[in-house]
Amino acid sequence: MSKFARRPAVLALLALAALGGTSAAYVALPAAAVQAEDMAAAIAALKEVVKAGDENKIIAKITELESKNDPALTEEFADIGRTAKSDRVAKSAMKAAAKNKSESLFKWLKSKTDDKDMAKDHPERYLGVLDSLAFYMPTNPDKVALENLADVVKKYLASNPEISKRAITAYGSAREKPVVEQLIKWVVETDNTRGGGSGSGKSASAQTRENYGIAKAAALKALVALTGEEIEDPAAWEKWWKENGKTFTFPDANAAEPDFATLTAYTDGAYGYTIKKPADKFWTFQKCEVAGGRVTLVYKDDKSVLWARCNAITLKTWGEASNAAQFMAWFDKSFRNDDFEQFAKGGEPKIEEKKIGGREFSVITARGLGKGSWKAWESCERRIYVTMVSTNRFLYFECAARAGAEDVNKQQFWAAMDGIAFKAAK
Repeated sequence: MSKFARRPAVLALLALAALGGTSAAYVALPAAAVQAEDMAAAIAALKEVVKAGDENKIIAKITELESKNDPALTEEFADIGRTAKSDRVAKSAMKAAAKNKSESLFKWLKSKTDDKDMAKDHPERYLGVLDSLAFYMPTNPDKVALENLADVVKKYLASNPEISKRAITAYGSAREKPVVEQLIKWVVETDNTRGGGSGSGKSASAQTRENYGIAKAAALKALVALTGEEIEDPAAWEKWWKENGKTFTFPDANAAEPDFATLTAYTDGAYGYTIKKPADKFWTFQKCEVAGGRVTLVYKDDKSVLWARCNAITLKTWGEASNAAQFMAWFDKSFRNDDFEQFAKGGEPKIEEKKIGGREFSVITARGLGKGSWKAWESCERRIYVTMVSTNRFLYFECAARAGAEDVNKQQFWAAMDGIAFKAAK
């Protein structure tokens, strides 16, 4: 029935309500029926588009309707995903049904993970199977599905990076301790085969090493998402799991972002450090908007003048800098060439080694008149605190304070940075 066909009946009920022949509450009752009719019309429209056979229009209609999360519509998506002639259409329909947790599709997906013919003859459809399984694993870490996905990874690890990557991603979305352990094993295995460890990497072909590199990246990404630990080195992952596996608990996936403005101290769970906010009321923590940013500490007075700021940031250098000295050399060059118009007397860049919170840091300090993007800071002191947290990954604190800031606030600022504490290694 169309909306126009329903209109006289609705108008008649409204008229009766106006005359006192029925209540307003009674008029509201047909809403569920109207919704059901709307959904029936949506399903009919979907079927009509599917029957016409235009791939782009079918996918567009699925995309339009997938957010409705109606059981009957979800099963329609599931049926299209299982039976569509077009791989593109099947993949789109599977995704829509999996998002809405179709149980019938889940059962079918599990049966198709070892479908060699689909993987060979319909690769896009097969990738859709793996991608769709990832929607179920976080809330339903099904043992059979996990075993099937692990078998897929084992089978395609060396030969097909797209399949192994998707299977690892789906497998690694399950919040289970054995999943973490297996992901670490894959990281070690792929690193060795790529020549990064003590395995047979040098004897493997260039293509195989590349395939293992893609799989390693997928496993690392899954590990970080599951554990909150941003570790790059395979041996460090093994060590971490050996020390923490028995007591490890998964981070709260639904935990709200901290209310930075109310914090008196910020603790970074991933990197294990704590920064205490200085005592003055104008010091506040904020979300760090810089790429790789963890947190920002700022001092703004009651007129919103920014007097000091520190961004805590992590950066993966991918081999451009393999130690803190090389990483620090980049800042030294930037200070000298790009960031200062002129240095104050004795304010040229100076690098020193410090132990902060039990960790080794390199610290570069410079004072002078800012230029370029630092021109607005006028005369200022800048410091960069750098420590290496894993292979080619650095944690650094990028700090600046205006020369005109109150001495007590500057003292508090640098004391807070030199007083950063790291949790003790187990």
